[in-house]
Amino acid sequence: MFRIKALIIVLIVSTLTGTAQNTGIGTNSPQAKLHVNGDLRLQNGEAINAFSKDSLFSSNSHLKVPTEKAIKDFIQKGNWLTTSYTTAGPNAPAYLGPGVLSTEQGNAVACSGNFAYVVGYNNSLLCILDITDPRKPLRSGIGFGNIIGATCIAIQGNYAYIACSNPNRLSIFDVSNPDVPIEKGNFLINADQPSDIAVKGNYAYIASETVGNLSIYDISNPLSIVLKGTGGNFFGKVALEIQGNYLYATSTLAGEFHIYDISNPITLLYKGMARNELLFPRDVAVIGNMAYVASQDNNLIASYDVSNPALPVYKGGIGNITSPSFLKVIGTYLAVITNANSRLTILDISTPNIINLVGSNNGNIVQAAGLAIGGTTICVANRGDVSALGLFDLDLSRSVGIAGAGVNPLSEAWQTQGRNIYKNNGYVGIGTSLPLYDLDVAGTIRGSNEVRTASLNATNATITTANITNGVFNSGTFSNTYTYNAQVNGQLAFNNALDSKISFYGYGSANQYGIGVQSGLLQLYTDVSFADIAFGYGSSSSFTERMRIKGNGNVGIGTNNPSNPLSFPATLAKKISLYPGASGDVGMSVSGNDFRLYSDNVNARVSFGYDSYISGFISRAYVPASGAVAMVVQGNLNANGTVYNSDIRYKKNIATINNSLDKVLKLRGVVYEMRTDEFPTYSFNKGQQMGLIAQEVESIVPEVVSTNDDGYKSVDYAKLVPLLIESIKAQQKEIEELKRLIKVK
Repeated sequence: MFRIKALIIVLIVSTLTGTAQNTGIGTNSPQAKLHVNGDLRLQNGEAINAFSKDSLFSSNSHLKVPTEKAIKDFIQKGNWLTTSYTTAGPNAPAYLGPGVLSTEQGNAVACSGNFAYVVGYNNSLLCILDITDPRKPLRSGIGFGNIIGATCIAIQGNYAYIACSNPNRLSIFDVSNPDVPIEKGNFLINADQPSDIAVKGNYAYIASETVGNLSIYDISNPLSIVLKGTGGNFFGKVALEIQGNYLYATSTLAGEFHIYDISNPITLLYKGMARNELLFPRDVAVIGNMAYVASQDNNLIASYDVSNPALPVYKGGIGNITSPSFLKVIGTYLAVITNANSRLTILDISTPNIINLVGSNNGNIVQAAGLAIGGTTICVANRGDVSALGLFDLDLSRSVGIAGAGVNPLSEAWQTQGRNIYKNNGYVGIGTSLPLYDLDVAGTIRGSNEVRTASLNATNATITTANITNGVFNSGTFSNTYTYNAQVNGQLAFNNALDSKISFYGYGSANQYGIGVQSGLLQLYTDVSFADIAFGYGSSSSFTERMRIKGNGNVGIGTNNPSNPLSFPATLAKKISLYPGASGDVGMSVSGNDFRLYSDNVNARVSFGYDSYISGFISRAYVPASGAVAMVVQGNLNANGTVYNSDIRYKKNIATINNSLDKVLKLRGVVYEMRTDEFPTYSFNKGQQMGLIAQEVESIVPEVVSTNDDGYKSVDYAKLVPLLIESIKAQQKEIEELKRLIKVK
């Protein structure tokens, strides 16, 4: 059945024992058709049904004999293969093959789900490859657009974002259907020679190789992007990485690694930088509190502790990585493309401060131009080969387990005890090959009884039911102080139903303190009619109140016991500012025993009237601030009497009116009708009126005529009384003189 070499035949002669068709090598009590007590080498071409449960294989046996590797390949491919000499070690990347695309050169690559997205530099194509089975990649769709000179690509949700340098443009493709990608927009950008692009939420960050900064674009509408700002200070090629609220960037010519806070996504807030050991830093990858930088000119992968973004701390590195150019994290490993020899190198970073070399493979890479991770598949953009893409696999998840039915793949990391399965170290990913936490779930979690955790990170997740009885729920980046924390990037959403949404107190009862929604109405409520709602600052135990709404509907501003629908504190000050003008306020105040109603400038006025749904405000009287008149009444003034200030102590330059009779004789009394239709706001009386003409009176007795702010004139008829008195006296004097003359005759 097996072909055994001459050396093994010699061993058979000395130790071979046949027992009931069982053959033993190195044992005199064989328990199987062939029982080998020692090393076993399997050659090509023969079939085998099963291995016994106690079969043992050393971890690196396939480096010397093809035992373990052959079994792994058999599990995976169904036939025995010889040792793969392109693999430098048991965990080194295995070259799976090329992804043959319609683009002649792969200049940049990105992955999302089971798809790899590749762009070339000298064509206008976006090529999409289905890598569900990376050993048999399938062409999916091709997107046509204005993407000549494509330099970088990013995928988020249903969109691909491609930056180009010929000319400087950003192209956005809808890739919701990978078989039919559609270009939604193509826009000129101010990033000259874009070297990298990173996307988070509604914003894209594009690095410029020649200008030395980042351009920030609002991409919420793929049909119309908006430049929101620029920032950063770089030289040469810039590589970008976003994790949480921070953007990490390398600058090749400056030899620096920068960190920016992007909590406010349109502002790059510089936090810190590092330049230790860095010579032409080409790329950066971040996981947890560690950042790894490819320092190209001194063949170094440098590691930094970035738990304090303002002060990244150099923790060491690993040298002799020839000209590292691109980095990506894959689980607890770091994938590195070395540009000088076009090799893919795998580094173990499971211990944050220690980097260990696992292995490397050059596959069929001619000139590497980019790196992306799709599940457990490593995709390398291949600029120098028509295949455009090289596909690699870590092959870390397969081991050898022996069962009665034959050879089975088992996970090395898991252990069992009774009904329990557990893992002593590392991270566990469900629905993701790149777990960042002890348990990282990309999908739905159902807890039918109780889920216990010290903290729950629900980034981009929907929680349908959460009864948090003990511990902390963080949405966004926050300290573990309260049960639920939500920062700028933490969102809380409810279902589209009309009902109570948040119960602060009284959960489960009919009456609650909380927030609810009804049709066209947002409700903020207490549990009983005599409970109040207060607004202020501080905390519940140290609260400074500024406004209160009583249960009876009274509102108090600055007072916690409003006795009227709107109440203010008993202080002498401005109470209501309706419009803060440039030189004063429009509003109301109390000063001493004076209630004040005021406008804000000398050209303004305080009006009294009523509001009409049809005509709007109708003025009946107003007080002009200019002081030309104290009040203008637009209509009749009904009063029991009018009293004028006339005390001699108010007056000076007192003299008797001269020529009073002559002036009265010049006055013309007229009858007239007011133009009520032309001046409806004045509420003039209709019908025939009796009076004087202001312009005629002004030429005779100007003291009784005033001109309003609008240029119209008025007559103070009361001021004509002194004139009439003196004219009567003058007339009476003439009568007396005439009587005397008649009597003399």
